[in-house]
Amino acid sequence: MRYFLLLPVIFCLALAVSLSLQSHAMSESVSKSDLKAGITTLNSSQFREAYAILSELAKSGDPEGQYYLGRLFESATYQVLNDPDFYDKHGWTCGKNKYSTNSFGNDSCMQDAAYWYEKSAEGGYVAAQEKIASLYSMGLGVHQDRAKGYHWYKLAAKQGSPISIMVLGLAYLNGDYAQKDVILAKSTIERAIAAGAKEGNYWLGYIYEKGIGVESNLEKAFDLYLLCTKETDSMLAPYRLGKMYESGKGVKKNLVEAVKWYEVARRYGMQTKQTGMLDLREKMNNRDWVLAIENAEKWLRENK
Repeated sequence: MRYFLLLPVIFCLALAVSLSLQSHAMSESVSKSDLKAGITTLNSSQFREAYAILSELAKSGDPEGQYYLGRLFESATYQVLNDPDFYDKHGWTCGKNKYSTNSFGNDSCMQDAAYWYEKSAEGGYVAAQEKIASLYSMGLGVHQDRAKGYHWYKLAAKQGSPISIMVLGLAYLNGDYAQKDVILAKSTIERAIAAGAKEGNYWLGYIYEKGIGVESNLEKAFDLYLLCTKETDSMLAPYRLGKMYESGKGVKKNLVEAVKWYEVARRYGMQTKQTGMLDLREKMNNRDWVLAIENAEKWLRENK
């Protein structure tokens, strides 16, 4: 008999739970809808609208909303450089988390960006963990604290972030942040490559070229540099190819090929003087020099 008496209570509890779940689902749906709208308006430079949406999401504790609000503030750092009236036009300003000067990278907008990136990172959002790690490492928007940067890179790496795994590998390789361990560096860099950090092929090539923790293997280093050059816009990988051709280490010495790869490195962003091209120009006739530049252009057309 007592079971029948409990039925109304059980029914009411079930109804309450059902309504709660429906309310939560509706709230989550609205949140995701708002987030999508916030991201869309941010990407289309509708900063007033983006701020209105993302600030509400961020204040409600939504980690993804906090991350994109951080991006909005970071974007403002660059916008103000080109448009002093930016704030008046878009109806909001930065400055709630200011600690130092108005120098670029430490202005009030960048500090607000760092504040929200860290909030998002604390909520477990991996992109924010990567971002705040880099800001602490460089001292942008926050007081430089490389130990904190390393802390956030480690957390992001645990979630499978290829960039963060790569940073850990370089930390082990160079003894930055962490104790130097070249064996662990190599395995961590290989893990980063497997996770999608294709730039890691340059560092793996460098390990094999220099024989860091492994027997030197110049042929393998060459192949890894070439792979990195094909798959990324790394200026270091083609530069190392040029050095190998110039010195004749790992490949047959060929100044035309050396200049070709130096030119690719230059196209990827390396300063001409840094490449060493000008020194080789004096050692080559005009025909070979022109051929080297043409070969670089041809390679870029066919591979990029």
